[in-house]
Amino acid sequence: MKISSDTLWRLALEQGGAWLRAWRADRGMTQAEAASAMGVSPRMWRYYEAGEHPLPKTVRLACLGLDAQARAA
Repeated sequence: MKISSDTLWRLALEQGGAWLRAWRADRGMTQAEAASAMGVSPRMWRYYEAGEHPLPKTVRLACLGLDAQARAA
């Protein structure tokens, strides 16, 4: 199966945004609340969810860390 680099990049952006939207929705947070919890601007959060910018590994790890902190409490 051959996939162009452009297609692979687009798919990666879409998957990161979909994961982030699902994570936020599962926790009942608004975009502004989630952005604040992760230490990013609401504008960047919207970019990540829309797939306009790649989801940084640090943001994904912060989301998972927030989940771990909530389970420990």
